[in-house]
Amino acid sequence: MKTPGPIGLDADVRAAAPTVLVLLAFFVLVTYVPGLSIALPYAFMGPELILTR
Repeated sequence: MKTPGPIGLDADVRAAAPTVLVLLAFFVLVTYVPGLSIALPYAFMGPELILTR
């Protein structure tokens, strides 16, 4: 990464744009598609177990 100058951030913004767009698209999908917001936690962590005595 080059040192930031008055117009030096242009290349850095262009380099980070694909990653930011992928993260934004994933966030929108998880937020607005109800099936994903339910299925993803189960897929990664399994069902929540509530143990009572």
